[in-house]
Amino acid sequence: MDVNSFTLTIDGAVRRPIVLQYDQVLALPAVDRMVRMDCMSGIRSNTAMKGVTLAHLFCLARARGSACRAVFHCADGYCESIPLIDLLRHEAFLAYSEEGEQVDDTGCPLRLAVPGKYGYKWAKWVRRVQLVADERPGRQETQGPPKAS
Repeated sequence: MDVNSFTLTIDGAVRRPIVLQYDQVLALPAVDRMVRMDCMSGIRSNTAMKGVTLAHLFCLARARGSACRAVFHCADGYCESIPLIDLLRHEAFLAYSEEGEQVDDTGCPLRLAVPGKYGYKWAKWVRRVQLVADERPGRQETQGPPKAS
């Protein structure tokens, strides 16, 4: 994906929808964290990741009190829905760097990182985060978790 034409949109149940270009995302306050991703197949990996917290993005967009879930819309058409309380409790963030390098084709340029949640909930190629006031199900709830390979 070409980062020069990339935009991230935060909208839905917000008072101030925002659209950020990639360089604007990089200019936001960042977190550096060592995170462990657990896969359904039992594989675990520890990775140094850097990105912007969802709490900060939701603050910038002035999330409405009615918002209860975030729907992550991805460049490949995939959508994932996660309760806001889970994202905030786990200090979730949109990662743009892994091990000091730009996130590669496994999520470029932004991928969701939710420490404490299985990796299949970590949406890749995130382009839009839509806050919603309903209990919209995610992929897991409608199709079940991915099959372990």
